[in-house]
Amino acid sequence: MISRLFGICYQLILREKVSAKELAEYFEVSQKTIYRDVETLSMAGIPIYTIKGRGGGIALMEHFVIDRMFVSKEEKRQILSALESLEEMEPDGENQNLLHRLSDFFQMPGESWLSVDFSDWNRQMGELYSLLKAAVLDHQLLEFDYYGSDGRMSHRVVEPVQLWFKGSAWYLRAWCRERKAMRTFKLFRIKRCIRLPEYFVPHEGKEGEQKENGKENAEEKKLTRVRLRIDASQAYRIYDDFDEEEISMDTDGFYIIDKQFPVGEWVYEKILSYCPHVSVLEPNWFREHLLEILKRSQERLN
Repeated sequence: MISRLFGICYQLILREKVSAKELAEYFEVSQKTIYRDVETLSMAGIPIYTIKGRGGGIALMEHFVIDRMFVSKEEKRQILSALESLEEMEPDGENQNLLHRLSDFFQMPGESWLSVDFSDWNRQMGELYSLLKAAVLDHQLLEFDYYGSDGRMSHRVVEPVQLWFKGSAWYLRAWCRERKAMRTFKLFRIKRCIRLPEYFVPHEGKEGEQKENGKENAEEKKLTRVRLRIDASQAYRIYDDFDEEEISMDTDGFYIIDKQFPVGEWVYEKILSYCPHVSVLEPNWFREHLLEILKRSQERLN
């Protein structure tokens, strides 16, 4: 709707007067919707009016310039930057068209300040992202199979709330009807996802309610301090995986990592990926668990 309101003002500035029928055809809505938009713009303080009779239409008061009345130069820059980020996240054409229209409208070029490349996503992941986005916006129930960190599959029916990007992975935040609580689902673990022919009314406060409860979030709650000693040959990885304040060097030239880790299988896998260039200084139980994982792997390989 916001895009259409801006678009109506833009068309009126370019053409001075446009019929409701032309605007309805241009924006692919009904004439009734256009008249509602005119009322909305008028209530917002835009001097827009209708001209009845033959040759009539919708127009703005003469000499009205929306960008001077509405937003400052800094606000215009922020609007264009926000649209630029949306276009990078979802280059479907709609955001790009709005970005170009507003750039012309504000007489300010859009600055390409952000570049995001999701080319490692396969076609299925791109389709899943689009499906989830539509379900979130439409408040439509989702049904899917989900594989937890322990490899077990569970069947879920959820009310999708938000797509969330954290670290290097995408997640879906949703209200799980079976668990009756908020859950966070990693997109790569969602399989056979479909939109159900049922809609829900969003509940205020549900997004944060019980967010830290439940099995999916248990790993994030429990932090363990781990100290690692890693060979200097792995420097190219160390500065990608750890923050600078977590890194130091000993007198022998080895990197010492002191970090609070959420306990979970992905942490063990990450540390084992440094083998044979890593040793665990503490805690002892963490080291023993890694050795047990290596022992089981060796037995399977033999």
